[in-house]
Amino acid sequence: MKSNEIIRLVQYPCSRYFEAVSQCVAEIERENPPEGLLLRKFAGDVRAKSQEELEEIFTATFDLDPDCALEIGWHLFGEDRKRGVFLAKVRGELQKAGITETGELPDHVIHILELLPKMDKSAATEFVRSCVLPAITRISEALEGKESLYSPVFKTLLAMLAQEYGVTSKGEMP
Repeated sequence: MKSNEIIRLVQYPCSRYFEAVSQCVAEIERENPPEGLLLRKFAGDVRAKSQEELEEIFTATFDLDPDCALEIGWHLFGEDRKRGVFLAKVRGELQKAGITETGELPDHVIHILELLPKMDKSAATEFVRSCVLPAITRISEALEGKESLYSPVFKTLLAMLAQEYGVTSKGEMP
């Protein structure tokens, strides 16, 4: 199981979201049991919600709260001009990797998670260490502080990125 499989859990909850969550959690439990345990609670909480409730929770969590925004560059640069440079670089990497952007900005976590396995391993590791882990850590800490439904997803993502790219969850090399 690679960290990019979590894309299904951080996308807007459309009509097949319940099935995607169940499938993703089962795969993670099978291949990464410790991380799978973190996601069991998430899967149970998702099953207890209606589609409309999940949509409201997702929007309130990620679209209306800048501390939990899913754009990596936002957490690194805020509204600074450096974010524009970052967005342009990420867009170029997405194009080079043949990844079609959705309606989200290039630095959205779903694009980043799709991009990482298509990058050169050393470049991906450096990108994870210097950009992705710091941003995902901020999102995770904000979610945990709010006791969010999505907190286990981001804790799992942190652990999987750290393991997959050989860095600590703080982005340091072991």
